[in-house]
Amino acid sequence: DGPDSAAAAPAPAAVAAAPPIPKKVQRTALNFKSDVRKSKSAESHPCGILHATRSTSSRDEHTFAWVADYGSGALPTLAHLERYGYDRDTAEFVPYSGKAEWISRYPHAYPYVECTAAGHVGGYPHWSHHCRDASEIPRDVAEGAASGLLLGGGAGLAGDGGLATGTLAGRQRGSGPKVTG
Repeated sequence: DGPDSAAAAPAPAAVAAAPPIPKKVQRTALNFKSDVRKSKSAESHPCGILHATRSTSSRDEHTFAWVADYGSGALPTLAHLERYGYDRDTAEFVPYSGKAEWISRYPHAYPYVECTAAGHVGGYPHWSHHCRDASEIPRDVAEGAASGLLLGGGAGLAGDGGLATGTLAGRQRGSGPKVTG
């Protein structure tokens, strides 16, 4: 037993196994689920989230809009989102019990756009932090931010209780959204 024996490495059995690391993938997905029971007919539930995406060569961006009444609000909300490059054909509607409930369950999917039961749309899609400069932000978004209209979620609509938006699927361009849930 020489002076180096006290500093010898522990035996292999004494070394704890390293925890597994996540596997590498090319893509991942999030699923948003309605809290409206099927027995209550999610197809007929009026409010919920409209989830829309836009794609560039380097990324996909998502936005969420609260729609108080699907019948009067889905198409005006889609038209509003199209102004910002979001695709009508890939949008989905997720019936949901209330806006606060949606935000509580999915805080990462905050509805920055809101449509009232009367079909009035306000707010702006959450603008990408990937913008290289102000020229990539539409003038009305920049003006809204400068005037404080985007504070508190950006919708600028009060007292309209809860519509949320989600994904619209299976539609032809220009037709109404199909509810998924």
